[in-house]
Amino acid sequence: MPCCQASPRHSSPFRDTGSVRTAVEIFAIVAITFLVPVVGLGVVLLVRITRKRAAMISERLAPVAEHYGVAPPRGAWGPRASMYLNVHGVEVRVRVVQFNVYSGDLYRVTALLPKSLGEIVVRPATPFDAAWKWLGWGFKTGQPSFDASFVVQGSGARRNPALFDLEVQSALLALNGILGQLRINERTFDLTSRRNVQRLVSQAIILIETLTGNGESAVSFIDSPSDGWQPSQIADVRIDEEAACPVCGDLLSGSQHIVYCEKCDTPHHGDCWKYVRGCAVFACGCRRSNRTSSRRSMLARLLHRN
Repeated sequence: MPCCQASPRHSSPFRDTGSVRTAVEIFAIVAITFLVPVVGLGVVLLVRITRKRAAMISERLAPVAEHYGVAPPRGAWGPRASMYLNVHGVEVRVRVVQFNVYSGDLYRVTALLPKSLGEIVVRPATPFDAAWKWLGWGFKTGQPSFDASFVVQGSGARRNPALFDLEVQSALLALNGILGQLRINERTFDLTSRRNVQRLVSQAIILIETLTGNGESAVSFIDSPSDGWQPSQIADVRIDEEAACPVCGDLLSGSQHIVYCEKCDTPHHGDCWKYVRGCAVFACGCRRSNRTSSRRSMLARLLHRN
């Protein structure tokens, strides 16, 4: 009898090829059982979210698309989720950046300008900015209402202050309270705003037309009467076809009821004037309106005096 015997070697079940295969099969069955429903549920949720987002984008931008006669967006992501306009050969892209039921949806208008304007940033002013301006720092246009409402930064503004004429200032003041930021980087135009996408698009078009040199005054008055004119021959105002109401953003041309602010002479739809109970131009604050332009009345009085 041998003095010592080797103890039997205990074999692991995982050393057996069949056992390993069985364990892999069990793991695969468990993984498929749990993963397939999870993946399927994720796909269903993604499809529903995509459809919901596309419907929300179409709902927000469809009125603007109908107003300008362009196709509304059909997608939820990427280029198909945007609306495109053509402004004097400049392609303007309008899209919804963020949905927010509390602070308002965030909209963005972008375009590639035909010429470089340098770097310009316009944003709403804060109390801290007001202190800096009071100390004499920062870019100023000379218009108190505009300088008190916005901060203009960038080398493009300092290099070419004539860009901020009354047309540009009026368009930005019409967005006061909802403007996020206007950023121009060389040729890239980027304007963001919360709420009222119709007003955003109408004022963005005015800005692009003015900055590119293709725009005309939305409302042009007769500066001085020629010799021999009679008061009855003086037109009230000449409303450009692209002129929009500062309240709703719809075109003024063709409207049967237009009223004019007694103070700044800005035309509004009569119903829109009643809705906001006064002039919609920032810092005007007038509550009285006329059925005819005050400029026409002034010219008529001058003619009567002569």
